[in-house]
Amino acid sequence: MKEHFIRLRVGLLEHFEDGRVTPTMANCFTVVLGQADYATGFWKGSAAKIFAAWGGQLSLRTIQDALSALYGGGYLKSFHKHGQRGNYYVAINKYLVKMGSHKGYVLNASATTAPENPVYELPEDGIAPVSVPPQRTDCPSHCPPDCPKTPLPNARIQEVREAEKDFREGSQSQSPDLDARLPASTPSKAAKSKAKAPSRERLEANLREKIEEAGNCFRQDMDDEQRKAFAELEYEPDLDSPLLTTHFIDAVVDVVADNFFHERCPANLCSEVIDRCQEEIDNGEPAYWPPDFEKHRDRLQKAQREAERKVTGTATMAAAAGRGYTQLPRSDR
Repeated sequence: MKEHFIRLRVGLLEHFEDGRVTPTMANCFTVVLGQADYATGFWKGSAAKIFAAWGGQLSLRTIQDALSALYGGGYLKSFHKHGQRGNYYVAINKYLVKMGSHKGYVLNASATTAPENPVYELPEDGIAPVSVPPQRTDCPSHCPPDCPKTPLPNARIQEVREAEKDFREGSQSQSPDLDARLPASTPSKAAKSKAKAPSRERLEANLREKIEEAGNCFRQDMDDEQRKAFAELEYEPDLDSPLLTTHFIDAVVDVVADNFFHERCPANLCSEVIDRCQEEIDNGEPAYWPPDFEKHRDRLQKAQREAERKVTGTATMAAAAGRGYTQLPRSDR
């Protein structure tokens, strides 16, 4: 099992001693370091994300003030855009990259003008970083050169999508002995359920594996903001489920916040959450959502369509009555 650790520069101890870094700033900075992208030195988060990481032990206002002090002191550089809600990119100054093509270099946050164009430099000791072997094309950038058969993120995403497709549609194949007794066009319910079961298990096993690998399983209680966001979607997540991710929680909060001034039905909000998660997955983020959330969205959409049909039918009958038509019972037609 790999051991993960947070690298803290010894020079920061002097900043602790002379008061440039307060205990609250250090606590927030530790969370940023722990959640940073080891291959770039960037953190994607917000005060709410640190609030969740500390289990609500620090107030949001305290965290916001600490982040502002870290920005002002040059420890972090924020790329938050005016009016942007949710998580944003933050560059960690002098972050020593641990993997990828820039392994051994440090991130110069002050010289970086955009997350897409980071500036990396040699460490202060002037020692050139160790040479990085060519990146393999059959595994993610964070895997060691001798990593055995690890699929790329896109390959893993495709694998999950295929499992999801099997889960939704189910297999139509039958066993040989059933083929001898039943017509090919009418597979038995038992055969269908038997074929669907492995797909459902495979889907959940795949999701568990990806979430465990990413380490983003949501293993804490939700705060008030998160609970209110899920109430808007009329969905109650299983907090004990290994398929519940922090990325999914953040997406729900962000979508509800973005639509605060818009009257949108829960079904549409759920669809936007899924679209946002899928966009993050396409960008390599493990933003998986629980399978039952998509079922919840489908139920809401079905109920919404039925309600719209009833309203349309009532309006049609009212319009016909206004034109002098009377609908007779079926037996009298």
